[in-house]
Amino acid sequence: MIDFLKEARKIEPEIIETRRQIHRRPELAYKEKATSKLVAEKLRSFGLEVRTGIGGTGVLGILRGLRKGGVVGLRADMDALPIEEMADVEFRSKEKGVMHACGHDTHVAMLLGTAKLLADHREDLAGIVKFFFQPAEEHGGRGGAKPMIQEGVMENPKVDFVFGLHIVGDVESGVTRSISSAYDRPNLCRSAIDNRAPRSLRQDDRSNPANRHKRWKHSLRH
Repeated sequence: MIDFLKEARKIEPEIIETRRQIHRRPELAYKEKATSKLVAEKLRSFGLEVRTGIGGTGVLGILRGLRKGGVVGLRADMDALPIEEMADVEFRSKEKGVMHACGHDTHVAMLLGTAKLLADHREDLAGIVKFFFQPAEEHGGRGGAKPMIQEGVMENPKVDFVFGLHIVGDVESGVTRSISSAYDRPNLCRSAIDNRAPRSLRQDDRSNPANRHKRWKHSLRH
């Protein structure tokens, strides 16, 4: 059996460096040209089929397993926010008034790491994995997902399931939370899983404005 956690830890430094590279050069919605270029280059280096310029600056990577199976989509967003970074870290934003304040740099790096791990085990993969790197998630207009869908990323072959995630600053590293309704719903109960054992969490207090504000105060340790 493949120990993906062990393999992920081996490439963790590479994932962190990719995240920091993207963090230094954040790009606003529909302007993610350098980010999409980086994504496409890395996906090609992993041996994936790559399409670029989807919905503007979106990127699609396709990994075909050597055995028959379903089609799964994995998604990350790429755009930054019009916020001036105040964090005093070596990899702080070099773009005045633009910052990855919502974690999309991390999402991209994580999905690239996932692509690398799965590509390294293509012979064990049953089915096809599509990697969606979406522009303009923060934009209130046409957004980035709809244009990509309109340009056919969910077809040929048709995607059976799509999965995505979002990092959050008040969850310890190694823990995953899942929710089944709106993000900021008061008194939402959550569950958490880490690599040791399931456990219960206290009732969510995200409805408190002070706690919502903490979400944006990233420690940026990685």
